[in-house]
Amino acid sequence: MRQHPLGRPFSLLRRRGGAALFALALPGAAAAAPAQSAPGALPDALPDALTVVVRDSAGRPAAGARVFADAVLGGERAAALTDASGAAAFPDLPPARYLLSASLGDTGASPVEADHRAGGPPVELVLRFAAHRESVVVSAALAPRPERESGQSVDALTAAELRGRGEWAAVEALRGLAGVWLRQTGGPGTVAELQVRGLPGSATAVVVDGAPLRDTASITGDSAALLPSLDLLGVARLELRRGGGATLYGTNAMGGVLQVVTRRGARGEGGRLFAELGTAGQAAGAGEWGAGGPRGGVFASFGERRVSAGATGDDRFRNRTAGLRLGRRFSSGLRLSGRAFFSDAEVGLSDEPFPFAAPATGVVAAAAPASGVLRRYDAGESADSLDFGSATFIPAAADPDAFQGTRLLSTLVSLSADPTPNVSWTLRFHDLATRRENTDGPAGRNPWDPPEAQTISYAGGLRSGAARIEVARGAYRWLLGGEAERERARTEDPAFAARLRQSALAAFAQGEARTPGGRASLRGALRLHRFRTAAPELEPREGSPYSGAVPPPGAAALTADASASVAAGPGLSLHASWGRGFRAPSLYERFGTWYSAFGYSVFGDPTLEPERTSATDAGFAWESADGGARLRAAAFHSRRPQVIAFGSFDPAADPFGRTGGYRNDSAGTARGFETDFGFALPGRVRARLTYTSTAADPPEGAPPELPWAWLLPLHQGGALLSGAPSARFAWSADLHLSSALHAPLFDPETFATRVFRFSGMRRLDLAASFEVVPGLTLRAVVEDAFDDGAYQSGGFRPLGRAARVRLEWRGR
Repeated sequence: MRQHPLGRPFSLLRRRGGAALFALALPGAAAAAPAQSAPGALPDALPDALTVVVRDSAGRPAAGARVFADAVLGGERAAALTDASGAAAFPDLPPARYLLSASLGDTGASPVEADHRAGGPPVELVLRFAAHRESVVVSAALAPRPERESGQSVDALTAAELRGRGEWAAVEALRGLAGVWLRQTGGPGTVAELQVRGLPGSATAVVVDGAPLRDTASITGDSAALLPSLDLLGVARLELRRGGGATLYGTNAMGGVLQVVTRRGARGEGGRLFAELGTAGQAAGAGEWGAGGPRGGVFASFGERRVSAGATGDDRFRNRTAGLRLGRRFSSGLRLSGRAFFSDAEVGLSDEPFPFAAPATGVVAAAAPASGVLRRYDAGESADSLDFGSATFIPAAADPDAFQGTRLLSTLVSLSADPTPNVSWTLRFHDLATRRENTDGPAGRNPWDPPEAQTISYAGGLRSGAARIEVARGAYRWLLGGEAERERARTEDPAFAARLRQSALAAFAQGEARTPGGRASLRGALRLHRFRTAAPELEPREGSPYSGAVPPPGAAALTADASASVAAGPGLSLHASWGRGFRAPSLYERFGTWYSAFGYSVFGDPTLEPERTSATDAGFAWESADGGARLRAAAFHSRRPQVIAFGSFDPAADPFGRTGGYRNDSAGTARGFETDFGFALPGRVRARLTYTSTAADPPEGAPPELPWAWLLPLHQGGALLSGAPSARFAWSADLHLSSALHAPLFDPETFATRVFRFSGMRRLDLAASFEVVPGLTLRAVVEDAFDDGAYQSGGFRPLGRAARVRLEWRGR
């Protein structure tokens, strides 16, 4: 595979954040290998330690269980493995309230809230096999909470669960969750859009350890171009919060929040190595290593994945990733931590799908050419020499000289402390640097391919500092915080360069109250977000637009949300939430331009107001007394009174003389309901059934034939079955189904957009693993076992049936 021109892969790591993380490495590594207690003995030598004893359902000690202690205030997480007696000790944790949880294999212990005081007795947790392994989540309140008390619709997917299903990419791991639709423009590595509850992908915020992941140089300033590079290496869990979250997470969190929580070293953890081979030229190799002690821990990961063929046979993919996390706890209760993750990816791009032999009006049934004809078309045969039969469109075809390189580096450093058991504060600095380089030449079928190879680069950056303080008093908790953020974008092609900048200041507050016993909780939050944009720097300067144009001084967004949950009976809880979210105009939407031999073409509007969305939901969750069954359901409704749309203008009336560009407009609603039913079956089998119905209004200006929103099915659902009949063997089967969807296809000959109806999805993924000898596991995965062939991204080809085999070694 050709190396794209992004320079040496770790140059950014040396320039940004490397010094801060290295400063943590020496003390963190020194604390990584403490003396261990003798097997079966409680840590009597550490009388002030928080001690947890884990037992299985029969009352026997559970050795090797992973135990987590999450501070209710501040969110600090400590991890440890139990010894032969089932005990795990957390020395040097300050006196406070903690959420304690544990897991081992396919069993788990629900989170228990406990006070830690010097000399206190051990806390006992009991593992059980249940329909659902409840987790601690942070997305709902910017602090650890049990799922059942979050007051939000939240799903948490742990690393162990995802590894058992053979998942390797974050976007693939989310497929099948209730309320979620994943759209990807081709095979692995291509742009992916995560749509939650019928809202566009730009309405979902992606954050890693609470820090935003956005490509500020993209058109809408979202994460669609970065998500495909997000590998699961070094990830502890994924949390998907459905519903508004802009008060805590800022821009883009109108319909949901995807939180990626990275791993940290635990005492006795050790390392993991794996190698993988598969069809379509798939190959991967990676490693993880972690260790921890009373005063800190370290976790590191590295890997590379390749797909040499891809969906069209030419859209190859390669991704190199690395991550490092270090932590140091001081005797005063002060904590310093840092993490960095890096990705360097390259993916081959395909041409756009286009229609033919279709009527000019009405909805067209999408029919692709036969597979043999497509192979000949991809090989370069002229369309005039091929018999397309009754086909109505040509899917995205191979473009051998088009590819995109994407590189990102995210560095996060935080300092926190608990001066008293009821007060916690945190300071955080985050730096994100991204770079995309798109190269294209004349070899594709697109009539607008350049006459010779050219590269356009898009460099983005996001730098932010944040501070927050949490205070607890009895059943009440308050959180106050502020953020300062600066984003930048730079575009360069052979004849044009643009440098754009935007900054923001925000203040937020959250309060929550719980009744005695925790039967009911109420949470509310408020955020004020103000924007300021610098004048753009465009080259060439002659004819440069936007002279002196900046947003008005009062550009701001005021948002609020509220949620409540109540225990209505044995195992039954009710919840409801409302949120008003926003999306700040991207730098391109404010100052988007294009330069050619005819001079500047102007698309942006510096005075754009933010997008605004109001989201409401209400639902319930029920769990049987033995944990053998769980049912969740929720109805949702989102209203979009103000969006950023692309439209036409009268150039004489437009202040920038535009014939088309970005403007504020209104949009419709998205509404529906989602259900999630899980139950345990004999033979240690779990089953999970999901169903979502989503009706979203068509966008403004869409053809009248479009009955609802583009690229979104009315109905979708699935079934996930997983089992572990023995300690050495495990399996899973994951089925995804959807109804038909509509998509626009642009005709390059008539310059018209036609509405096509694509058939629904029918996808089955299978996985099985077997522990050959202790510590060595063989895992096999078959993706899209039906070889479905559905064009669920509007004419872009899926990878189709693919198989992988992995050999994995784990040591301590």
